[in-house]
Amino acid sequence: MRKICVVLAGVLFCTLVSANGADKPVPASSSVVVTNSNGSSLFKLYYRSVKPQKVKVSLLDETGTAIYSETLKSNNGFVRPYNLENMAKGEYTIQVEDENGKTVEKVNYSVGKVEKWIKVTKVTNELNKFVLTIASDKKTDVTIKIFDSESNEVYSGTEEVNGTFAKVYTLNNLDSFSFEVTDGKGLVKTIKY
Repeated sequence: MRKICVVLAGVLFCTLVSANGADKPVPASSSVVVTNSNGSSLFKLYYRSVKPQKVKVSLLDETGTAIYSETLKSNNGFVRPYNLENMAKGEYTIQVEDENGKTVEKVNYSVGKVEKWIKVTKVTNELNKFVLTIASDKKTDVTIKIFDSESNEVYSGTEEVNGTFAKVYTLNNLDSFSFEVTDGKGLVKTIKY
């Protein structure tokens, strides 16, 4: 009788594990995010990896021509600024290559300040992680809401933006979603992903 109970408990446990699934190990990967403060000419590249490696960073113009390139040694990550002050306005590409492959981030550079700039970026090689970046030339409070594909609110919060703000959101179980950012002046920006 005892053997039958042990076998049934084992079968029940295995059924429970297979129904819930098992966490799979995450392969060695790297993450890349590019932010811009206040619509300025300074772009910051945030790079993170799980092991030391060489990283090649290239800045490409609109035609795909490399205008700057450097190779860095990274232990676990770095933050690197790139200033486009002496460049013409337009779309540029920041390309990051490591042993895990190539990641491409497109950035728009425009001369002059933007009153408020809002962007949502998927964190490369991270499951369901997105960075919301907000830049404002004035100190302001913003309300951030996240909606699922059926317009159901899944998150709401208020944040203070004093120059720049960035936050990583983990959005599990959402195939598509939208961010809605509202400030005190009634400016509403919706970004669908």
